[in-house]
Amino acid sequence: MNIISYAIGLNSGGSKEPVLESISITANGTYTPDAGIDGYNSVSVNVPQEGAPTAEELTLTGNCGYAFYGGAFDWLINKYGNLITTNNITQRDYMFCYTTVSSIPFTLNCADNPTNSDNIDVAMFLGAKNLQVAPNITGYLRNVSSMFDECVELHAIPEYDINFDRLHANKYGNLIRIFKDCHKLRSIPTNFLKQLYNLTEYGYNSCYYYTFDNCYYLDEIVGVPVSPATYTSNCFSNTFNNCKRVKNIIFDTDNGNAKTANWKSQTIDLSKNGGVGHSAGYGLNDVGKDDGYRLTEATQITSLNYDTLKDNPDSWAVASEYSRYNHDSAVATINSLPDTSAYLAANGGTNTIKFRGESGKLTDGGAINTLTEEEIAVAVAKGWTVSLI
Repeated sequence: MNIISYAIGLNSGGSKEPVLESISITANGTYTPDAGIDGYNSVSVNVPQEGAPTAEELTLTGNCGYAFYGGAFDWLINKYGNLITTNNITQRDYMFCYTTVSSIPFTLNCADNPTNSDNIDVAMFLGAKNLQVAPNITGYLRNVSSMFDECVELHAIPEYDINFDRLHANKYGNLIRIFKDCHKLRSIPTNFLKQLYNLTEYGYNSCYYYTFDNCYYLDEIVGVPVSPATYTSNCFSNTFNNCKRVKNIIFDTDNGNAKTANWKSQTIDLSKNGGVGHSAGYGLNDVGKDDGYRLTEATQITSLNYDTLKDNPDSWAVASEYSRYNHDSAVATINSLPDTSAYLAANGGTNTIKFRGESGKLTDGGAINTLTEEEIAVAVAKGWTVSLI
């Protein structure tokens, strides 16, 4: 650390002898004396930093798989991240897996590499437990499985400019665990989900496994992709489990019209804490540490404050009767369900969607078990059995 001393004026006795004060120089830059100081000019400091990487060394390109795996180079991101650039990254698998950085302040420019491994992008940010905002990504992605798995502090995802055309040619291209355990994620850009529609042409059977599992804070899930692949065994294991604040679960549609899907034996289970309110202790470990995206005790819905908090975007409920996911929510989900009737007519079988019947019974939307025969008939016509638990 360099020290510079300069005069700040007369001493306390009024003599002309200068009084000196030291300032610390902690980085390169220009340092200017305080106002009213005579005889001293600004000082510019530009000392070469020993060991600092060059611009060429701070450019990432080619195979970057495992590049920051395990946090070994977290110091590089923290110290020089704003200087890092990327160009035509051909391999991104596990690139930031188990890092401990809170931000990645550079854009990932992902090259189109159609002949490369199906796992070119797998688990890119897996276990990056301190990451709060996902970095910007441009170019191509081939595999998004486990992309943000276990990013427990992640609360924001940009509106990506990504090309997903290669997903349909990837036999493992799926949504498995992409957002699993993103406890504090508040929203997912609709366009990001909608662009994932060509998940696979191979019918990978665990396509939607754990996609939104334990996303405690999600407000809504709009644009759930409808894969064009043929699925004959259940792809929806724990897909929406523990989405405890969700008020809407909407599948992607064609301008409001249900998409057609070649599915049978599918079970979408919204009865096991998925869309049925919030349970104490889940995702509320940071109550009182309000930094703009966490929930607080002040927004917990009870019988005493429902009318005040029901439209609050930060509200949450412990009791299922105040669940934000209620009868009206279930109707919206049913209306968006893919139409599987033609495939079932030709191949036999059925599909099932399960709800917790009492959810929302004390809300304006009403309990799910008040679904009318006409509302249930919409699901039945599309090949779905509605189950109330």
